[in-house]
Amino acid sequence: MPASQPSAQDLFTVVREVLSAEIAPLLPAPEQFRLRMIDRLLEILAREQSLGAPALAREREGLLRLLAGPMPGDAASVAEAAPVADPATPGAVASVDELAAELCRRIRDGRVPADSPALLAHLREGLGDALRIDNPRWLPPGA
Repeated sequence: MPASQPSAQDLFTVVREVLSAEIAPLLPAPEQFRLRMIDRLLEILAREQSLGAPALAREREGLLRLLAGPMPGDAASVAEAAPVADPATPGAVASVDELAAELCRRIRDGRVPADSPALLAHLREGLGDALRIDNPRWLPPGA
């Protein structure tokens, strides 16, 4: 993006400021409530813009780690535990959704223990990322 163009974050900030300072006072109470809902959605979109790609990358890395080899107590070989490749594109790694679906299959069939410390750490990290985007007020201070 050229330096002369404002960032997406700056644009979200300007839109939110105009809506709350200039538009909201002109509206009756029910429409002001709707405008506050829109403001909250714009907050989420702004956080998604800045935090979404890194969160998705962490999710992918975590899934690949969980699927890369047998879990403690798992009798499967590394070859059996390897992530499923995308059948439409030979050699390509599956999408995050496909990796998550594979992890779910392995949990259901017992190849990944539901109480695995690695799995629980992955789930906590993913939940933290989701809350940082969707509603960071739900996170404990410093999380």
